[in-house]
Amino acid sequence: LAGFLVELADAVHSLDPDHPFLYREVAEFNFDELRMALKERIAQDKDERSWFVLGLTVYDTGITGERFEGVLNRWLSSGWDRPALIAEFGVLGLSRSDRITATPNLLNKLKKYKENFLGALAYVWSTNGPEAVDAELGFVNNDGEAVDNRLSLIGRMWLEEAQAEQIREGT
Repeated sequence: LAGFLVELADAVHSLDPDHPFLYREVAEFNFDELRMALKERIAQDKDERSWFVLGLTVYDTGITGERFEGVLNRWLSSGWDRPALIAEFGVLGLSRSDRITATPNLLNKLKKYKENFLGALAYVWSTNGPEAVDAELGFVNNDGEAVDNRLSLIGRMWLEEAQAEQIREGT
């Protein structure tokens, strides 16, 4: 399977060389086979495939984000030499008020690893999605109105980070 994924990525990239290729997998997936197949192909043709991005799907079940951070640590120790993307994340089984606390906690964990991760995409936008869990994890209702203040919290977090970055860079 891993060799096929690298071939598939190469084929897609040859058709659309101006965009990255994102392969998304659950965090529990063993990435060793894929990492080795990618390294072998790089050794063969000397193309580093900087456009190849691995996306991790990570769900936690607690407010503190311990499982989420465990996945981040596992990624760092896995031997991959390129950044990854948290392609989907969320907190399952919590009350809405606890999710309001947990979501920023997860993103704060990710900030510690910003050299190794491109960012994170929250699941799911709407409470009216095709999966039952969408009603629990959605950020907005059918009318596009926020169901709680997670969106504004996340927005403030990223704005504060961008402002701090500008101050550090003197811009």
